Amino acid sequence: GASTAFLLALSAASGLGATPLAVAALGGASAIALAAFVWRERHAHSPLIDLSVVRPPAVSVGLVGAMGAYLVLFGPLTLFPQLFAGGEARGEAGTHVGLAISALPAGFAVAAVGGSRLLGAVGTRARALAGGALAAAALAALVTVDGGLGTVALWLGVLGIGLGVFIPANNAAIMGAIPARAAAVGGGLLNMGRGFGTALGVAIVALCLHAGSTPGGTHEAGARLALLSLLAVAVIAAVAGALPRSPEGTQASLDEL
Repeated sequence: GASTAFLLALSAASGLGATPLAVAALGGASAIALAAFVWRERHAHSPLIDLSVVRPPAVSVGLVGAMGAYLVLFGPLTLFPQLFAGGEARGEAGTHVGLAISALPAGFAVAAVGGSRLLGAVGTRARALAGGALAAAALAALVTVDGGLGTVALWLGVLGIGLGVFIPANNAAIMGAIPARAAAVGGGLLNMGRGFGTALGVAIVALCLHAGSTPGGTHEAGARLALLSLLAVAVIAAVAGALPRSPEGTQASLDEL
């Protein structure tokens, strides 16, 4: 309920014609639902989520990093089809837009599959820091470099590689800090972070595009605002993933995640 109300509030503020009062009401409902859920979990005899599992910073901050990473992964997949809609922007052919954007998931897949093998001797903390820093650098380049689809594809590929290194390492570090008895809860929390981060990536990009839209219908200001927002989230995720982790827990390997 809390996540649904929050996402509805973002959507309502992104051009759906809702009044400010409706947006505020949805935001308030989200906060109330979240507080009620936490209260219920603290007092339930058999809680859905044992909050003591989430309390250690290695878990809670790591989950923030995981959610942010998936937000950064899916945000550009929403942004650039709008920016290059129909191939009109920057004179590029519309048929090439899909190929350029596919560089992001392609880079992610290559790094996720081969990263643990190539960087097997490097600890998860170092891998998370390196991957997060690479992703942030790619987004910084997308903010500052004004190029065509080829340049965008190049940096989207680099972004995918950075996230492909960061996400498995961060997930493994989170699971490594969770007691073995709560491994199922940890896996569920990671899946929740993945889903919520994905939805937030779409919602935040849509909100930025709406906020930066002009009467002529151009998206340049909104796209820059969206990229700056994604860059800020990437930096937060990189810092969260680089925090020291407890050596205790399930010690899940990268291959298992």
